[in-house]
Amino acid sequence: MLKFNALTLTLILSTGLLSQGIDMRDEAIEARIKPLANVCMQDDDCGIASSGPGYKVSLIKTSTSSEPAASGSDNEHIVQMLNAGSDGVMVFEPAALKIKKGDTVVFKSVDPGHNTASAPNLIPAGASSWESTQGQDFSITFDTEGVYVYQCTPHLVMAMIGLIQVGEATNMAEIKSNLGGFEALIALNQDRLGKYFSQLESL
Repeated sequence: MLKFNALTLTLILSTGLLSQGIDMRDEAIEARIKPLANVCMQDDDCGIASSGPGYKVSLIKTSTSSEPAASGSDNEHIVQMLNAGSDGVMVFEPAALKIKKGDTVVFKSVDPGHNTASAPNLIPAGASSWESTQGQDFSITFDTEGVYVYQCTPHLVMAMIGLIQVGEATNMAEIKSNLGGFEALIALNQDRLGKYFSQLESL
Protein backbone atom coordinates (compact mmCIF):
# COMPACT_ATOMS: atom_id res chain seq x y z
CA MET A 1 0.00 0.00 0.00
CA LEU A 2 1.40 3.41 -0.98
CA LYS A 3 1.98 6.10 1.62
CA PHE A 4 1.31 9.60 0.28
CA ASN A 5 2.55 12.92 1.53
CA ALA A 6 -0.01 15.70 2.09
CA LEU A 7 0.42 17.38 -1.29
CA THR A 8 0.10 14.11 -3.18
CA LEU A 9 -3.05 13.21 -1.27
CA THR A 10 -4.47 16.65 -2.07
CA LEU A 11 -3.78 16.11 -5.75
CA ILE A 12 -5.47 12.71 -5.62
CA LEU A 13 -8.55 14.09 -3.90
CA SER A 14 -8.76 17.15 -6.13
CA THR A 15 -8.58 15.14 -9.34
CA GLY A 16 -11.31 12.75 -8.24
CA LEU A 17 -9.10 9.67 -7.90
CA LEU A 18 -10.98 8.33 -4.91
CA SER A 19 -14.28 8.25 -6.77
CA GLN A 20 -15.91 4.86 -6.95
CA GLY A 21 -14.66 2.72 -9.83
CA ILE A 22 -11.41 4.63 -10.39
CA ASP A 23 -8.26 2.54 -10.95
CA MET A 24 -6.14 2.91 -7.79
CA ARG A 25 -3.09 0.86 -8.85
CA ASP A 26 0.26 2.63 -8.29
CA GLU A 27 0.89 3.17 -12.00
CA ALA A 28 -2.66 4.48 -12.58
CA ILE A 29 -2.34 6.98 -9.73
CA GLU A 30 1.02 8.18 -11.04
CA ALA A 31 -0.39 8.57 -14.57
CA ARG A 32 -3.18 10.81 -13.27
CA ILE A 33 -0.86 12.98 -11.19
CA LYS A 34 1.78 13.44 -13.92
CA PRO A 35 -0.17 16.07 -15.95
CA LEU A 36 -0.11 18.33 -12.87
CA ALA A 37 3.14 17.41 -11.16
CA ASN A 38 6.55 15.80 -11.33
CA VAL A 39 6.43 12.80 -9.03
CA CYS A 40 8.88 10.18 -7.77
CA MET A 41 9.32 7.89 -4.78
CA GLN A 42 10.64 9.50 -1.61
CA ASP A 43 13.90 7.52 -1.67
CA ASP A 44 14.70 8.32 -5.32
CA ASP A 45 17.32 10.94 -6.21
CA CYS A 46 15.17 12.86 -8.68
CA GLY A 47 15.95 16.45 -7.72
CA ILE A 48 12.63 17.08 -5.94
CA ALA A 49 12.83 18.33 -2.37
CA SER A 50 10.01 17.33 -0.01
CA SER A 51 9.50 15.75 3.39
CA GLY A 52 7.64 12.78 4.76
CA PRO A 53 7.13 9.25 3.42
CA GLY A 54 5.79 8.17 0.04
CA TYR A 55 5.99 10.18 -3.15
CA LYS A 56 7.82 13.44 -3.68
CA VAL A 57 5.77 15.90 -5.71
CA SER A 58 6.67 19.13 -7.52
CA LEU A 59 3.82 20.93 -9.28
CA ILE A 60 4.38 21.61 -12.97
CA LYS A 61 4.31 25.34 -13.73
CA THR A 62 4.05 25.80 -17.47
CA SER A 63 3.35 29.52 -17.36
CA THR A 64 4.11 32.38 -15.00
CA SER A 65 2.60 35.70 -14.06
CA SER A 66 5.43 37.31 -16.06
CA GLU A 67 3.88 35.80 -19.17
CA PRO A 68 0.59 37.69 -19.44
CA ALA A 69 -2.25 36.37 -21.53
CA ALA A 70 -2.72 37.97 -24.89
CA SER A 71 -5.28 40.73 -24.52
CA GLY A 72 -8.53 40.48 -26.39
CA SER A 73 -10.48 43.26 -28.06
CA ASP A 74 -12.26 45.98 -26.08
CA ASN A 75 -15.19 43.63 -25.45
CA GLU A 76 -13.20 40.40 -25.10
CA HIS A 77 -11.31 39.39 -21.95
CA ILE A 78 -8.81 36.55 -21.48
CA VAL A 79 -8.72 34.41 -18.31
CA GLN A 80 -5.97 31.80 -18.04
CA MET A 81 -6.52 28.43 -16.32
CA LEU A 82 -3.21 27.64 -14.59
CA ASN A 83 -1.56 24.99 -12.44
CA ALA A 84 0.35 27.77 -10.69
CA GLY A 85 0.28 31.56 -10.76
CA SER A 86 0.71 34.65 -8.63
CA ASP A 87 -1.86 33.43 -6.07
CA GLY A 88 -0.35 29.94 -5.74
CA VAL A 89 -1.40 26.61 -7.20
CA MET A 90 -4.57 25.97 -9.22
CA VAL A 91 -5.70 29.47 -10.18
CA PHE A 92 -7.57 31.52 -12.74
CA GLU A 93 -5.74 34.68 -13.84
CA PRO A 94 -7.13 37.22 -13.47
CA ALA A 95 -9.38 35.76 -10.76
CA ALA A 96 -11.44 38.96 -10.34
CA LEU A 97 -12.74 40.63 -13.48
CA LYS A 98 -15.12 43.51 -14.12
CA ILE A 99 -16.67 43.72 -17.60
CA LYS A 100 -19.54 45.37 -19.47
CA LYS A 101 -22.83 43.76 -20.40
CA GLY A 102 -22.39 42.04 -23.77
CA ASP A 103 -18.67 41.40 -23.27
CA THR A 104 -17.13 37.98 -23.85
CA VAL A 105 -14.71 36.12 -21.57
CA VAL A 106 -12.37 33.57 -23.14
CA PHE A 107 -11.03 30.95 -20.72
CA LYS A 108 -7.67 29.72 -22.02
CA SER A 109 -6.59 26.17 -21.16
CA VAL A 110 -2.92 27.06 -20.61
CA ASP A 111 -2.23 24.06 -18.35
CA PRO A 112 -3.93 20.65 -18.59
CA GLY A 113 -6.76 19.33 -16.46
CA HIS A 114 -8.91 22.42 -15.84
CA ASN A 115 -12.39 23.60 -16.74
CA THR A 116 -14.64 26.54 -15.93
CA ALA A 117 -18.14 26.17 -14.50
CA SER A 118 -20.59 28.58 -12.93
CA ALA A 119 -21.12 27.93 -9.23
CA PRO A 120 -24.65 26.77 -8.37
CA ASN A 121 -26.86 29.55 -6.92
CA LEU A 122 -24.01 32.06 -7.26
CA ILE A 123 -24.90 33.83 -10.52
CA PRO A 124 -27.55 36.47 -11.25
CA ALA A 125 -31.19 35.41 -11.45
CA GLY A 126 -32.10 34.62 -15.05
CA ALA A 127 -28.47 34.22 -16.19
CA SER A 128 -27.39 31.07 -17.99
CA SER A 129 -25.12 28.65 -16.17
CA TRP A 130 -22.13 27.05 -17.93
CA GLU A 131 -19.66 24.19 -17.64
CA SER A 132 -16.82 23.72 -20.09
CA THR A 133 -15.07 20.54 -21.15
CA GLN A 134 -11.95 19.82 -19.12
CA GLY A 135 -8.73 20.77 -20.90
CA GLN A 136 -10.33 22.94 -23.61
CA ASP A 137 -10.62 26.67 -24.25
CA PHE A 138 -14.09 28.09 -23.66
CA SER A 139 -15.78 31.42 -24.33
CA ILE A 140 -19.00 32.88 -22.99
CA THR A 141 -20.79 36.18 -23.60
CA PHE A 142 -22.43 37.79 -20.56
CA ASP A 143 -25.81 39.42 -21.22
CA THR A 144 -27.14 39.64 -17.64
CA GLU A 145 -25.78 42.17 -15.15
CA GLY A 146 -24.50 41.08 -11.77
CA VAL A 147 -21.79 39.08 -10.02
CA TYR A 148 -20.87 35.54 -11.14
CA VAL A 149 -18.88 33.07 -9.06
CA TYR A 150 -17.23 30.27 -11.02
CA GLN A 151 -14.93 27.32 -10.36
CA CYS A 152 -12.67 24.70 -11.84
CA THR A 153 -14.74 21.66 -10.89
CA PRO A 154 -11.82 19.20 -10.44
CA HIS A 155 -9.90 21.68 -8.28
CA LEU A 156 -12.61 23.45 -6.30
CA VAL A 157 -11.25 21.79 -3.15
CA MET A 158 -8.06 23.81 -3.72
CA ALA A 159 -10.01 27.07 -4.21
CA MET A 160 -9.58 27.29 -7.97
CA ILE A 161 -12.32 29.90 -8.23
CA GLY A 162 -13.00 33.27 -9.80
CA LEU A 163 -15.41 36.22 -9.87
CA ILE A 164 -16.82 38.19 -12.78
CA GLN A 165 -18.88 41.36 -12.35
CA VAL A 166 -20.95 42.33 -15.36
CA GLY A 167 -22.05 45.95 -15.21
CA GLU A 168 -23.41 46.77 -11.75
CA ALA A 169 -23.15 44.32 -8.82
CA THR A 170 -26.92 44.09 -8.57
CA ASN A 171 -26.91 40.71 -6.78
CA MET A 172 -23.90 41.11 -4.48
CA ALA A 173 -25.90 40.80 -1.23
CA GLU A 174 -27.66 37.67 -2.51
CA ILE A 175 -24.36 36.11 -3.64
CA LYS A 176 -22.72 36.67 -0.26
CA SER A 177 -25.73 35.22 1.57
CA ASN A 178 -25.52 32.03 -0.52
CA LEU A 179 -21.79 31.38 -0.08
CA GLY A 180 -22.00 29.00 2.89
CA GLY A 181 -22.44 25.73 1.02
CA PHE A 182 -19.90 26.73 -1.61
CA GLU A 183 -17.23 27.67 0.92
CA ALA A 184 -17.73 24.33 2.68
CA LEU A 185 -16.42 22.57 -0.45
CA ILE A 186 -13.07 24.40 -0.28
CA ALA A 187 -10.41 22.67 1.81
CA LEU A 188 -7.29 24.70 0.95
CA ASN A 189 -6.62 28.40 0.31
CA GLN A 190 -9.83 29.33 2.11
CA ASP A 191 -8.89 33.01 2.18
CA ARG A 192 -8.98 33.32 -1.62
CA LEU A 193 -12.69 34.00 -1.98
CA GLY A 194 -12.65 36.95 0.40
CA LYS A 195 -9.50 38.24 -1.27
CA TYR A 196 -11.12 38.07 -4.70
CA PHE A 197 -14.23 39.92 -3.51
CA SER A 198 -11.96 42.68 -2.20
CA GLN A 199 -10.12 42.80 -5.52
CA LEU A 200 -13.41 42.97 -7.44
CA GLU A 201 -14.67 45.84 -5.31
CA SER A 202 -11.45 47.79 -5.92
CA LEU A 203 -11.54 47.48 -9.72
